[in-house]
Amino acid sequence: MSLTTRQQDFKYSFTECDGDGRWRVSVPISPNTCVGGAPNAPIRVPKCYMSCDSGHFLNTSALSCYPCAPGSYSLGGGIRIESFNTSLPSGFHVTTSTINTSGTCTVYLICGVFVVMITKGWRVVSNYMESQSNATNDGCVSKMSYTVRVVKKGKLSFRYQYSIPDDLTNAILFTFQYHNYDDSDGDQGFDSTVNSKFPAATEQQKWKDIQIELSKPGLYVFVWRSVLIGRSRGYFPNTVGLRSSIFGGRSASHSDSGFIRIKNVFVDGVAFASECTACEPGTFSDTLGAEMCTPCPPNTAFPGRGATKCNDCDPRDKYSPKGSAYCLQKPICGRNDYYSIDSDCDLQRRRKRIDYKWIEPQICRDTNGVLPKWEYKECNDTTIADKLLDSCNLGQELTDDRKCRFCDDNHYRDETMDSCRSCPPSTSPAYALSYKVWHPLPEFMSTECVRMVEESEYECDSDISWQSYPDVKRYIRTGPSTQLGAYLFLTLSLPGFRKQNGGEITFKFEVECDAGDYCLFLFMESRRNAKLSQQTNIIKEWDHKSIGVQSYRYQIQQNISLSFSWIFQRNYSFQSNAKIYEITVTNPLVGSAIRCNPCPLSNVAYCITCPAGQYFETLESNRTEKMHEIESTRSRNRLASKVLQKCRQCPKSTVINASIAFPIGARNSCVECGVGLIDDRGVSCYSDCHLDIDGDSFDLSQVKQPFLHSGGRLFTASGTQYYHLFNITLCGRPDFRANCVNNITAIESAGDNADATAEEYGIRSMICRSTIIPDREQTFATQSVSLGDQLIGITRATTYQNITVHEEFQTTNSDIHFYYSTRVPTAACPAGRRLTLTLRCAPQLERNLSIATPTACPDGTCDGCTFHLLVKTKTAAAC
Repeated sequence: MSLTTRQQDFKYSFTECDGDGRWRVSVPISPNTCVGGAPNAPIRVPKCYMSCDSGHFLNTSALSCYPCAPGSYSLGGGIRIESFNTSLPSGFHVTTSTINTSGTCTVYLICGVFVVMITKGWRVVSNYMESQSNATNDGCVSKMSYTVRVVKKGKLSFRYQYSIPDDLTNAILFTFQYHNYDDSDGDQGFDSTVNSKFPAATEQQKWKDIQIELSKPGLYVFVWRSVLIGRSRGYFPNTVGLRSSIFGGRSASHSDSGFIRIKNVFVDGVAFASECTACEPGTFSDTLGAEMCTPCPPNTAFPGRGATKCNDCDPRDKYSPKGSAYCLQKPICGRNDYYSIDSDCDLQRRRKRIDYKWIEPQICRDTNGVLPKWEYKECNDTTIADKLLDSCNLGQELTDDRKCRFCDDNHYRDETMDSCRSCPPSTSPAYALSYKVWHPLPEFMSTECVRMVEESEYECDSDISWQSYPDVKRYIRTGPSTQLGAYLFLTLSLPGFRKQNGGEITFKFEVECDAGDYCLFLFMESRRNAKLSQQTNIIKEWDHKSIGVQSYRYQIQQNISLSFSWIFQRNYSFQSNAKIYEITVTNPLVGSAIRCNPCPLSNVAYCITCPAGQYFETLESNRTEKMHEIESTRSRNRLASKVLQKCRQCPKSTVINASIAFPIGARNSCVECGVGLIDDRGVSCYSDCHLDIDGDSFDLSQVKQPFLHSGGRLFTASGTQYYHLFNITLCGRPDFRANCVNNITAIESAGDNADATAEEYGIRSMICRSTIIPDREQTFATQSVSLGDQLIGITRATTYQNITVHEEFQTTNSDIHFYYSTRVPTAACPAGRRLTLTLRCAPQLERNLSIATPTACPDGTCDGCTFHLLVKTKTAAAC
């Protein structure tokens, strides 16, 4: 039996806009349950779309905006999508297609650790969307689209990670596109470049924010597109199969795959919210009209929705990180939860007192009295280890206000001095950054904590990722209270170096990995503010098997702005930790001198250095007929032995060893150029394009340089091409190089200029390679990488300096082989990338030049590290 109409049986809804407004009408909540008509007549609303401010909702009865009650929030005219945990949110769609006739690309979802359906393309992982390149299939084009109507000027923002694999046999291209279909001026579709952006690659495990201004109302479609280019059609054997995904507690650096991750999508400028949203578990709102909820402070939690405050955890045995829904059981205290404090050495008794303190904040529970009591140990005040480091690092002095400052130019401080002093005559300052005192955190260093898979929205605390203590300054260590599985970053940022060939970095460290835990310690180099594919390089990796105090030295090959990061990850035990005792960097633009080196040649007031490409000729190297003159001069001048020294040019086809600060004597200072190369005034080796091999002469200038080679084409479902372009130089002076330019339209970070147009980044090298994306109006070049910074030899030998020509190109003995190398190692290529170019005489050619790659490696490489090209010519360059 139907009931008589009541107010509570109806709800308000709005009709479609009819040009100048729409109607608010009453509709039954449950159909066929009420009779007698609607209790209220329709009301005309003059606006097609209404919107409320943040923290408010539209009361459809009063047609007015009201503030949200405590325990709830509202974005007003905004939509925030923070969770992809179960399925795609409303408005999101994923489509995946293949460009290979024999392959398939299906869509799959991963919820938590459970695989729902196996696919290639965008997938749900934890609280973000991910598209990952694949080592065995390529040509998959996957689109994730989001459709929403914007009713006023607004913005779109999202967070992303974009990692390009070191393995160059794989690639993943990332584009972001958006289009307003109601814009009368916007007649371009998604195949145009009007609203197409190419987000820059991000640093290891770090998220980047993107913000786009939406200047006009309308129906917007946003598309995140990934194009996977991998070892297609079985071209490339999986020679780097040991490298695995970062998931499952395995190596972060050893990954065959690049990936794209999207989370925290926010759109501002949409229609009203008809009700406020209850605060999520682990958050609260205690004010009226909240725009968003606040995460629960540490050691508090709230498991349900709609909290106005969070509950305290029981301090006896419970704790919680920020933003927790539940309190966690405190782990049992261990050796990683306290530190020792050494007193000064008592010289009379030859002992010192050792005290112990808890590391703050303390999250463990001491159930077994693990904190040691104070004790005495024998000491010897003559050893540096027994001295308290309570002042400043080398190259710095303590000011009157108890702060450390770097010494002035031409001044230094070593471990024997309390303050800076000027370098004495006949010496030269040795500039370096030397860190042995770790509290407070030294200048140019920063810390960060990055969670691999975030169970909640809130980041881990960077303030406790790496910690030092006022009482113990001789090391910095990872904090015991950071979340398991998080990456703990300690980063040193340098603007450049004082020498063209960079400098050297050495550090001493220790990894303590608890039994049963899996730990990872990485040393990483990054180009600061670079948007190139080789932005980040994992230099060295240590795992849980690395024990004891160790030292590592790395030669910096380039004078550019760099950042170095030390990254630690533990997965199962809070007791695992890493310590860094010392870091020293030579020749940085920042810092000051830590010592003064004696000069090989001096005029007493300052050092005299030889011109580039020259060395000091010492008395020992030129004794002969001038011995009598030398002895006579010595009797008149005690500095004669230095006055008589001269600067000499390195012998022909040799160059100065750039790693020597003061080269003395030809034997120790000059190194031979590679076979087939000559020297450029003793500074660098190169080919002048005139080559003599086994009595035959060749003129390499007959080949116009630089010249290009295009790899095989790949096509997306919409017809867009992707291919690799090699830019090649055979010979010429050292400053004559190929140039690979990135002209991508990069999206700026939130807070920067969101309307910025094309920015150009590129690299100059003997041989480089770019990924080319031709489009209707413009050709895009991206992911440029050097394959040969320097030419190291030209010979008929098929192996040179451990580089071997591909077997397909070893068919004739008359070929000329060019060997190139890069100076920067990567995790995938510890020796750097290398390239062989085989030049072959081919009189039958119709053109002057023909370029090919091995049939077994059609993209030029079989392993991503060594590349091979065959260049045929009918010119005198090889004939």
